[in-house]
Amino acid sequence: MDIYKVTTEGDCEGRTTSTLGYCTGNTWDIEAYFDDKKTYNIHLEKIEVKHITKESAEEKQRLLDRKAIIEEELKKINSRL
Repeated sequence: MDIYKVTTEGDCEGRTTSTLGYCTGNTWDIEAYFDDKKTYNIHLEKIEVKHITKESAEEKQRLLDRKAIIEEELKKINSRL
């Protein structure tokens, strides 16, 4: 299921935007639903929502630690080449 951030311009130059909401559903239906709220155009931005658990946070930290070690080793290798 895709989630969209729905925005519209606040002025004709597009320098400001207003967030109208966050939605799921068919993009055509979302645009039609917010049509009365738009200033100029409706913009949909697909957003990614991640389900984070204690385990996934710990796994990410382990990967970041490993990445730091590998990057340090790579620096040593590059200095010897």
